[in-house]
Amino acid sequence: MPTNIEGRLKKLAVDEMACRTEDLEPETELISLTDSLGLVELLYKVEDEFGITIPDEEAESIQTFNDLVEIVGRKLSKTKTRYPVV
Repeated sequence: MPTNIEGRLKKLAVDEMACRTEDLEPETELISLTDSLGLVELLYKVEDEFGITIPDEEAESIQTFNDLVEIVGRKLSKTKTRYPVV
């Protein structure tokens, strides 16, 4: 299993949207690889995989694969700040 955020997101997207890893460039429009329901299902999987919540208003701003990577990265950095590992 990939350990970096982008690699883990690519694996989830490939599994959920039945696309290829090569299809997921930073500028790739996610809606071009699935329908709106598929995108919602992907976001649920992302939330579960990373233990984060992506509110609707943030989810609506996700257009590209890079948008998804950035939002997940921000959420994880906030979580690590709030709950340091002891």
